[in-house]
Amino acid sequence: MLRMVPHNRDLVIFSEDAQFIVFGRNALTPENSSLVLTTSYEANLDAPPVSAGRNVLFGIDFGTYTGIRSFFTDGVTDTDNAELITNHIPTYMDGSISKLAGTSNFDTMLLQTSAAQDTLFAYEYLWKQAQLVQSSWSKWILPDNVLHMFFDGSSVILITLRNGEYILSSLDLDTTDDTGVGYQIKLDYKTSVSSVNTTFTNPLHGIVSPDDMVFVQGTGCPNPGLTVKMKSSSTDQIELYTDMQGGTVFLGIKYSSRYRPTRPFVKDREGNPMEVINFKIRDYRVNFKNLGYINCKRLSDYRDTMEKDFDGLIVGDARTPLGQASVSKGTFRFPFGDDPEHSELELFSDSHLPMNILRIDWTGQYNKLGRRIGG
Repeated sequence: MLRMVPHNRDLVIFSEDAQFIVFGRNALTPENSSLVLTTSYEANLDAPPVSAGRNVLFGIDFGTYTGIRSFFTDGVTDTDNAELITNHIPTYMDGSISKLAGTSNFDTMLLQTSAAQDTLFAYEYLWKQAQLVQSSWSKWILPDNVLHMFFDGSSVILITLRNGEYILSSLDLDTTDDTGVGYQIKLDYKTSVSSVNTTFTNPLHGIVSPDDMVFVQGTGCPNPGLTVKMKSSSTDQIELYTDMQGGTVFLGIKYSSRYRPTRPFVKDREGNPMEVINFKIRDYRVNFKNLGYINCKRLSDYRDTMEKDFDGLIVGDARTPLGQASVSKGTFRFPFGDDPEHSELELFSDSHLPMNILRIDWTGQYNKLGRRIGG
């Protein structure tokens, strides 16, 4: 099997155990056309490689897991290389790669493996000149099996299968604020209805059960950002308990977001992790912007789970208006008191309010149990 991707004014041809170049910097004729072997990396071509700005990303089999290599041309030496960008998460993506899609507009790639058709892995990267300053992996667990996916502008287009029916869905990566609330409301299948009093036609009829929906007040409503309860529903009509006074109501269903930061390390003067130590983290400090709700948990191998909620309300803060949802910025302290080798921090939210985390700091103490002996 061969796959071809235009890259750096050339055509890169991928086989299962090598990569070739057809140079396109000059006019291509039958006399000068040739395949030039440039690198010899094994590749899984079940999913076509995708161009990601200055690089081309392609899948590999990493044992029973999936790995990703990034093919690029070194501008200084004019040589090609393919670095493994999943060496820090070797067992994160179970199964072999089956689908791959990417967009350079949002520096994002999505992939699917054979292990779970309802799960997509997202790779978000950021280049600053010639340096990769962000390489973030996460996964999306969807309610349906994904049969096909591609990017169209700022949107991810998904074709899914539910109960024998094909569904075409669009996920916009643009995080534009919703009118009337000053942030983006976080709901799946989100849509809005204007000029609402107490009864309106259900725009999600036949797609989502009304009992699973969340209704959020928007511009023109009595309490923008707060939810309103449903009183009753019929075939395609929804009645609310409270009069929305002709305002706009957003509706959709909840989804969960979880984030577990990597394990903290204490490093010596040479920058090497110190393993032979007694290390305990006293607390974490979560720095946030536009945060409406967050749940912090300590997940430990040997101790009970400890958790603490923060609802975005800061007493005495003039930026917290009455009658509206509390969305604030600042720092939230979470006491931890455990060894990070046997425990980890989890940040969770299933609220329609935003959870924008800027930075996570920690304080703690360690005692060195031995010293390194040079050989």
